[in-house]
Amino acid sequence: LYLDGVPTETFTGNTAFSIDTIGKAYPNTTLHYNFQGTLDEVHVYENALSAGDVATLYQSELPPGDFSVTRLRIVLLGGQSNADGRATISGLPTSPVNLQQPQADVDFFHKVEGGTAALTTLRPGLSETAQFGPEIILGREMADLWASETNTRVAIIKYANGGTNLAVQWKGGGNATTTGDGTEYVVFQQTVTAGLAALAAAYPSATLDLQGMVWLQGESDATAAYAPSYQTNLTNFITDVRATYGAALPFVIARLSSGQTNLNSTYLNQVRAAQDAVNAADPRTGILITDSFGLNADNLHFSAAGQQSIGEGFALQTAYYEWITDQFSASDINTGLAEQTGDRDGDGQNNFREFMAATNPTSSTSAFAAGFIYQNTTSADISYSTSVSRIYSVERYREIDGAWEQALPALSGTGAEVTRTLGLTGPRGLYRVKVRLP
Repeated sequence: LYLDGVPTETFTGNTAFSIDTIGKAYPNTTLHYNFQGTLDEVHVYENALSAGDVATLYQSELPPGDFSVTRLRIVLLGGQSNADGRATISGLPTSPVNLQQPQADVDFFHKVEGGTAALTTLRPGLSETAQFGPEIILGREMADLWASETNTRVAIIKYANGGTNLAVQWKGGGNATTTGDGTEYVVFQQTVTAGLAALAAAYPSATLDLQGMVWLQGESDATAAYAPSYQTNLTNFITDVRATYGAALPFVIARLSSGQTNLNSTYLNQVRAAQDAVNAADPRTGILITDSFGLNADNLHFSAAGQQSIGEGFALQTAYYEWITDQFSASDINTGLAEQTGDRDGDGQNNFREFMAATNPTSSTSAFAAGFIYQNTTSADISYSTSVSRIYSVERYREIDGAWEQALPALSGTGAEVTRTLGLTGPRGLYRVKVRLP
């Protein structure tokens, strides 16, 4: 007897059964394989099948898809031209990972205006202008962060359209339907629906886990007509997104840059202030400050370097809000105790530092620390606890210029305490262990 192509039990003697009507079978003896149900296929062979034959038959009749993936961590991406991407592909790094080429471990469902939505692997060149947006670094860093989680993949679903406004085109009607929604928001929802269906078909065994939505938009609302209502419109939009995709869905806003001088400064600052106000009022909303991020010569669109900074910031913020969902109660989050600058357990380390160190933010006895043991004049041991989802490097303070330099190279955490040996040369100094996300 085989279950899903794998031998499960062996019988001897009379194992015959009769088929009295199509689709139903009964054993002639009291054996365990009394199906008592409907069979969708019956195969009759002249010879007994080997275990290999049965396994091959089972595999040949499986529906298409990768059954090894059991969890898909999905991020939604929307907005206007900067979300779509106006950055040159040649500005992406080629080492240590060549980001100018497809990334086989990240799925990407995307649509551009007038195009056909499609599922592929993450790659540049799929924006309206055949360039790239924040998705490249966002996907790469999210995949690296969850690389240690067995049978997990990261996916991004994106729809963005240049020159579109929130006031009318991305307007949220306030509920899980498309009633009252703006035309661009309707297309976005259709893209997400199609993307989730495509991912479910590609990974039939996977749970689809929406990690959050990232939003890069506001330039088209920096006008006299729309800027004064941006705070209300963004609040309503987020409410609609959560009604559609989950009441606790994190939402990350990339704030307009002070360097976008192509825009009217008065209305630019109104939109920026509105974005800050929405973030401050919502404990599940994060904000990404983009003022130092690179811009193209038009002082409107983010450059290749700027887009990489946005992608990195989106990944960090998305990971933080996923972390607080796991670490804090809903009540703590709702009352603001999970804010990045807060210190829920009163141990002197704010929540963001606890996130970076992968410590428990609700326990005052859980804190990241390093121990230093002097061995002799030429060596010392430095010890610290680690997490499998963090990278650790040891740095030395340089008194001559007040900078920190690498003393020991970065290593991935193992989940256990690690002890590393330092070579001591020159005058005594200060050492620290620096933690970062992959």
